[in-house]
Amino acid sequence: MRTALRELNSWVDTCVEEHDPSEMDPSDYAHECADGCQWAIYYGMAWDLVAACHDHAPEMLDEADSTYSDIYPNDEAGIRTRMCRLAYLIAHDALWGALSK
Repeated sequence: MRTALRELNSWVDTCVEEHDPSEMDPSDYAHECADGCQWAIYYGMAWDLVAACHDHAPEMLDEADSTYSDIYPNDEAGIRTRMCRLAYLIAHDALWGALSK
């Protein structure tokens, strides 16, 4: 499961290197990258990332969970969709944090 966190960190590093602030606002860039990342798209990968955060980086999961209820109030999505949304929020927060430094 730590593999998912290593992959997330590598993805963040790559995204930061590829970001050109003159072409896209960092906030929009973070959303675009996270929205298209493998964890936000593929259920199995989403579960892996959420579980890895649960076990090894609970603060990341707590932050995503807190944001989730703000973005998706009264959410009635199924568990697979919820996992993908949580994974999106984890990836977005990680990338946004790196871009904001």
